Amino acid sequence: MPTPSKKTVRAQLWLTPELNLRLEQLLATRDRAYTRADLIRDALRHYLDQEAEVLGSKAHQVKTFQKQTDALQNLLKVMEQRLLALQQAHLQLSLLVFSILVGHVRGVEQVATQSGQPLPQKSVATQTLLEHALRLAQSGEGRSMLEQILGQGDE
Repeated sequence: MPTPSKKTVRAQLWLTPELNLRLEQLLATRDRAYTRADLIRDALRHYLDQEAEVLGSKAHQVKTFQKQTDALQNLLKVMEQRLLALQQAHLQLSLLVFSILVGHVRGVEQVATQSGQPLPQKSVATQTLLEHALRLAQSGEGRSMLEQILGQGDE
């Protein structure tokens, strides 16, 4: 008993005369047992195999791009953490400088009051620094730290 054919789907297609001529030329180089249908099936199979490689290549590119994107996101998170740490250090250093300045101004005022001398005029730089300290104190995070520093001198 003959084995049933695996080819159970029929496909019909229309060709341009140029494409038909190319098929006939290729078919002429093959063995007589090799049919026109075999040639078309092989050409279609070859085309589909190449498309699978292209699709696989695109999938590889997508995976590579995703990995690079993930790496950049991780790097961005690390840099964000470093920036926050630097901002915190800057805030603490600014508060330290302002507390020293406030302490100095209070010391000068105290000496002038004890000796009965008039209070010295604040320089423009000192006034600017004090205004900057007040603006910092009005900001959220610096407020509590600066109030703590300024409150220590009142005790």
